[in-house]
Amino acid sequence: MANITEIDPLVRKRKRRQFWRRVIVAVVLVALLVGLFFLIEHIRQVDLREKFSEYWNEAFGGPGFPLPIYGSSGYQLAVSDSYYYFVNESDLLIFDRVGNRVLEERHDLFRPVLLAGDRQVLLYDDNGKALEVFAGKKKLATLTFDHAITLVDMNEKNLFAVITADDLYSSHGIVYNVSLKPIFEWFSEERIMALSLAEKGSKMVTSTLGIQGGSFVSTLHQYQFSSDRVIRENIIGDQMILSVCYTDEGIRAVSSEGILLYSEEGDLIASKDFGNEALASLVDTRELLVVALGDYEKTESYRLERIEPDLSASASVTMTEEPRKLLADGPDIYLYSYEGLTAFDESMNVLHRWDVSGARAIAVKRGSVYYANRDQILCLTDKDAS
Repeated sequence: MANITEIDPLVRKRKRRQFWRRVIVAVVLVALLVGLFFLIEHIRQVDLREKFSEYWNEAFGGPGFPLPIYGSSGYQLAVSDSYYYFVNESDLLIFDRVGNRVLEERHDLFRPVLLAGDRQVLLYDDNGKALEVFAGKKKLATLTFDHAITLVDMNEKNLFAVITADDLYSSHGIVYNVSLKPIFEWFSEERIMALSLAEKGSKMVTSTLGIQGGSFVSTLHQYQFSSDRVIRENIIGDQMILSVCYTDEGIRAVSSEGILLYSEEGDLIASKDFGNEALASLVDTRELLVVALGDYEKTESYRLERIEPDLSASASVTMTEEPRKLLADGPDIYLYSYEGLTAFDESMNVLHRWDVSGARAIAVKRGSVYYANRDQILCLTDKDAS
């Protein structure tokens, strides 16, 4: 009996070691299976022939810029990580990064609009019923809706939302994932004026415009895709919300009268009033907000103001060039006017100026400027600036 008593602790110790070895092996196997699953999903989404074609073209070059185009109206230009997209009144042209035209396709869109993400590009008919999804030079799908498209938004993860009119409601919305499957659908009794898909988490915020007591009323609605209802609302009042955006500080809403910043719990954190200055233009992204304030027709000048994320401080500069469009590229802001294109840094100091005479469409991407004139697309860098 003494020998059995002495051996028993050793047996238990050995069994514990075997148990933990099995646990570790099981965890490793599960991790490998999960990794294999995501690898297979990634491979499914990647066109290997297209990737090989990209590497081949980069290795042996292409015609480069300028890129030849044609058309007479409706010019739109978008830039993704590897391709340049151009649309006119009748055709879509896609070029690879070295200038080879890889797709030329006719479209039937009356008011074509391009919306570019890092991996996907959307081409849709503003106030029409068709939306096409592209990844590189490949058309992934054509989505057709029963009613007119009124609003489209896409985030950095390539989730996108489409808002249409409806027979029974003011607005109908559908959110699609990267596999083009609808993951959330809702109807709104008030007209949806703006929306923002969060970069983190399955959620979004919309602004609507309705009528209460004979007056217009704007409301912010927060949605969680796992829930089939609105999870939070904030009634703004009679000011029309022009833009909403998820930021690191909270939910930002811009109206013609000023800016409001809400927490995701629905608390008003900060606000900024434009006072007597008219809002002429704005660019609103997760990284920055810039507004053009003033009446150019009366004063022949306006103030270009960069708003900090918490609305507490800002940088501004007075401009005498009539604004046509504001564009953003990361932390940098671009002003397109009749005088040309001007780039500003975070303190609103002028970085570069370019002559873009005859431009019909402009896009910026990673410090480069792309613009389409009547018959070609040109690429400008800081070396081309004056």
